[in-house]
Amino acid sequence: MNWLGELVRQEIGEGDSVLDLGCGTLQATGVLGARHLAVDCFRPYLDEIKDRTLTLHAFIPLALEMFPARSWDVVLLLDVLEHLRKDAALSALTLAEHVARKKVILFTPLGMVAQVGFNYAGFGFNPWQEHRCGFIVSELEQRGYSCLLHDNHSLQAGEHKGIYGVRPCTSA
Repeated sequence: MNWLGELVRQEIGEGDSVLDLGCGTLQATGVLGARHLAVDCFRPYLDEIKDRTLTLHAFIPLALEMFPARSWDVVLLLDVLEHLRKDAALSALTLAEHVARKKVILFTPLGMVAQVGFNYAGFGFNPWQEHRCGFIVSELEQRGYSCLLHDNHSLQAGEHKGIYGVRPCTSA
C-alpha cells in the first residue's frame, strides 16, 4: 500500500462494500475488506490478484452499467479517468456517482499528462496505459468533489501532480 492507499483507507468504513474500478494490481490500496470487487479491462492484472479478492474483467463504463443504483458503499476510480476519452470518463463519473451509496473516491493527474501504452511491471504491453484526457480541480469541484492536490514535494521521478477527490453521495 502507498500514500494513496492510506488516504483511501481513511474514507472506507468497516464493513463497507468497495467497487474498485481500474484496480490494476491493487498496488495503491491492497484488498479493502471482505466485500471488495476489483474490476479491470487488462486481464494480466486480474490474474495477478485473483487469489486475493473477487475480480471482474470488464471495460469500466460497461462494468458500471451492470450495477443498480446505490449498490456499492464506495466506488473507487484511482488513476482511471485519464485512460478514457473525456466523454467516456465523464460518463464513468456519472455512473459511479449513481452506483455509490456513500461516496466516490478518485485520483487522476492534474491536467492532461501525455503517456502512451507500455509494459507496466512486466505484465506485457497494455494499450490502456495511454492517457486520453485530463481534468482540473474546478471540473471535479463542480461535480461535488472535495479535492486535494498531491503534494509536489513527495513526487518520485516520473510522477506528475495529481488530484485526489472524494464526493459524498446523497440517497436521492
